[in-house]
Amino acid sequence: MTSQAGLFGITNSNRNFALPEHWSKNKFNSSFPVALACYMFHQSLQPVYLSVSPMNSIVQGYVSVQDLFGLEPLQPTIHFGFEQPFAPYNPFVIETIPRIDVVIQDLSTPRRDSIRALEIKLTALPDNTTCELGDKWYGSELVVRPDTIVYVCLSIANWYSTHADQAVLHQRLAPTCTPISDWTDIALVKKHLPNLLQGVRALVGTHHYGQLPLLVQPIWKTQGKSSILADNCFDIFVWSNLAIAQLMVEEAESDKRPDTFKRIGRSVVWLMKMLWDFANNGKINYRAILDHLSYDTKNDKAFAISGRRTHHYMTCPELTHPRIHKTAVGQIILGNGQRFLSPERRLDAILVNSPDLFM
Repeated sequence: MTSQAGLFGITNSNRNFALPEHWSKNKFNSSFPVALACYMFHQSLQPVYLSVSPMNSIVQGYVSVQDLFGLEPLQPTIHFGFEQPFAPYNPFVIETIPRIDVVIQDLSTPRRDSIRALEIKLTALPDNTTCELGDKWYGSELVVRPDTIVYVCLSIANWYSTHADQAVLHQRLAPTCTPISDWTDIALVKKHLPNLLQGVRALVGTHHYGQLPLLVQPIWKTQGKSSILADNCFDIFVWSNLAIAQLMVEEAESDKRPDTFKRIGRSVVWLMKMLWDFANNGKINYRAILDHLSYDTKNDKAFAISGRRTHHYMTCPELTHPRIHKTAVGQIILGNGQRFLSPERRLDAILVNSPDLFM
C-alpha cells in the first residue's frame, strides 16, 4: 500500500494529492470520479453510455473508459488537467473559452495534445424527489452549468470548422433563426421556441454518428435519504454531447405551460444563438449571450432535472444495483487520503447524527 495520499490511476495531473488543499469539496468532486473511472477500467467495467440513436431517441449502451478518455486510462503518458480550458476549441470563441472539469492530454505528443474535454457531475442516489419511492424508482438530480451548454455548442461547431462548412450550417439554421430579429425579446423568443427545438432536433439527427462523450455523471447510492452508503454504491453514467442537446429538447417540450419560460428552454435558445453567431461570424461571444439572454432569470445554472425525470433516461440494472461495492473506496482513495477530506459542518447533519439530544 502506498504511504502517500493519492487517487487510483491519477499519476500525471495538475493536482498534487499529497497536499490537503487538493482534497477540498469542489476538487474532490471532480478528481474522485476520474479515479473511479480508472478503477472501473482496471476491473474491466464499462460506464453506461447515454447517446442518441438515428431515430433521435436517447438510448443506453456502454462506453469503454478508453473511449471516454480518448486514451488508455492507465498508460504513463496520460495527463489529467483539472479545471482547464480545452485548447482545440480556442479558434471558435471571442476572448477565452471556459474551463471544464477535466481535460485529457497526451504527454507523448510534442505539444501535449488535448484529447478530450469532460464535465463531471457527481450525484447522490436517490435525490429528494425519489428518496421516498421504492428502490427501483430512485433517481439522481442532474444540474447543468451554462458552460456545459457552451461546450455542447463548441463540440458541434467543431464539425463546421471551415468557411465552407459554416456556410452549410448557416443554410441549415437560417429558416429557424432569421425570423428572430431581437433575441433579447422574451415574447418573440418564446413564440419561436418550438422552431428552435426542431432546429436542435435536426442538428442532432444530422450528427448522431459523430457524437462524443461530454458529461460524466457518477452516482453514489445511499440507504434511502440517510448518510449511509449502500453496499453496492458506485457506478458511472456518461452523456454524449448530443444526448445533452436532445435532453434539453425533450424536457423543454414536456413543459406545456404557455405562460412560463423555464431554464431548460432558455438553454435551447443559448445553444441555437451561439451556433447562429458561429455560422455568421465564425466566432462565438458566449459570455455576451449568457449575460444578455438571461430573460429575467439568474444564470448561475443552465437547468436542473430532478431524479424523477432523469430516472426515465437512466433506469437500468446499474442504477438499481451499482457495480462498485463500497469497500472498493479503499482501493480508489490511496494512502489514507480520506483524512484530508473536510465535510461541510451543517447543523441538520449534526442533529440527525445526534439522536441522544432528543431522548
